Amino acid sequence: MFVIMSKTRQKILAKSLKLFNTKGVDNISLRSISTELNISVGNLQYHFKKREDIIHELYFQLVNAMDSGIKAGIQSDEKLKELFNLTYLITSEFYKYRFIFQDFNSITHKHPKIKEHYKELIKYRKLQFLSFTDDLVRNDLMRAEILPNEYDNLFIRIQILSDFWMSSAAIQSKDISKTLLLRYADIINETLYPYLTTLGTKQYLSASNSFKNMVN
Repeated sequence: MFVIMSKTRQKILAKSLKLFNTKGVDNISLRSISTELNISVGNLQYHFKKREDIIHELYFQLVNAMDSGIKAGIQSDEKLKELFNLTYLITSEFYKYRFIFQDFNSITHKHPKIKEHYKELIKYRKLQFLSFTDDLVRNDLMRAEILPNEYDNLFIRIQILSDFWMSSAAIQSKDISKTLLLRYADIINETLYPYLTTLGTKQYLSASNSFKNMVN
């Protein structure tokens, strides 16, 4: 069922996201959000009873954005070309919601609902990834597995890198620019490169060049 979000609710989420990103979750309360919006705490609580409710909604906004992007990538016939669009979408959306990943361990510890959803989400993402690699193998773009559970383990490496690159980037770089997002997207994509066939590497390099020309 499609639900239209009220303008006030949208403003609360947008302002909360900005405050969480710039000051950290632990430094932001409902009162500080209401002050920034110039509304009463009671008005804010009409839409979100607790700060945790705002965090939950922002988390699921991110998940929905990822689901839409991955669905489009799965349906594409040009798998390697779509890979670059999808990875850049993921790094960009993660940056948009960066407060989640900059302190993910603390957030999941304090928000069991997010933790449980994330654990189930990883299982689902793994199935999507293995379906993706199966398509590549079937089309002679990626070699068949040699080691037991080789592509299961490849998924784990990519998942860790995708979900936690933000912490490393935040420590090493003062600002995360478009250039840096593209660099980390490249690093994630290159994890797949050693497993590609000759045909796969040719298509990968062609797709990489086309994508970089498009975004630059």
